[in-house]
Amino acid sequence: MNTRIGFIGFGEAAPAIAEGLSEQGISGMQAFDIAFETDPARFSPRTVRSGTRMAGSPAALAKDCDVILSLVTCTEAVAAASSIADHLEPRHFYVDMNSASPDVKREVGAIVASNGARFVEAAIMSMVPPNRHRVPVLLCGAAAAELKQRLDPLGMNLEVLGEEIGAAAATKMFRSIVVKGVQGLFIECVFAARHFGVEKRVLDSVTASFPGIDWNAFADYFISRSALHAARQSHEMEEVARTLETLGEIPVMARATAKRLKMFGDLGLKEICGDKEPETYAEILQLLEKHRSA
Repeated sequence: MNTRIGFIGFGEAAPAIAEGLSEQGISGMQAFDIAFETDPARFSPRTVRSGTRMAGSPAALAKDCDVILSLVTCTEAVAAASSIADHLEPRHFYVDMNSASPDVKREVGAIVASNGARFVEAAIMSMVPPNRHRVPVLLCGAAAAELKQRLDPLGMNLEVLGEEIGAAAATKMFRSIVVKGVQGLFIECVFAARHFGVEKRVLDSVTASFPGIDWNAFADYFISRSALHAARQSHEMEEVARTLETLGEIPVMARATAKRLKMFGDLGLKEICGDKEPETYAEILQLLEKHRSA
């Protein structure tokens, strides 16, 4: 059966997945992004690389596609589902791949199911751009196994956790306490150490204490990753904190990480760097210094 794939949201993750699928020979992909109408030129490189056509509306996307992958910011997951829900039918799979809480996933699921469409919760468990369509993804929902069977021939890396909505989101969110917490620690460490010019020495010392890991390279990876995505990541960690509170846990680390990432995002590195991710934390420090003195 030919699987016609559509994307709601075509920012970073969706084009990377689409590029991978295109190289697998998948054609006819479409996407809808609310920002396309005001800034179409921004999307041209993404559509060309992935062979994806921009749809004029959520209704048009639903008409021409069977599997809808939602890849927007966590704060827009419910709005994205609401924009297309009236145009979904029982033939549709709606896959929420956003970094949202279990409660948000359940809310999206209820919206999608209102017209009989099949809802699948998905959690992306690694970096999308280098992995593209092969990025590890956890699935939950009554239709998860059927979706996996449908998408496995496309080379996607899918694992079904079960039918209960929320388990995939919880796995991703609580992993983020560690992963994004480490990002926040590196940012705070390096930005403090730079005042004395000892950032490399500090991380060399940590490497000596924990052999087997190059902590300077680790810092390059995590801080560079945050340079363009810290604002979005801070929203995700706020979602984590709210989820912890609903469970009766005190989100000390999650709140602190969200605050640190927001502060980093407020430095404006996304505007300074454009779409090019810096390669090292030293490059980031130099860019910020140059920008301040300009």
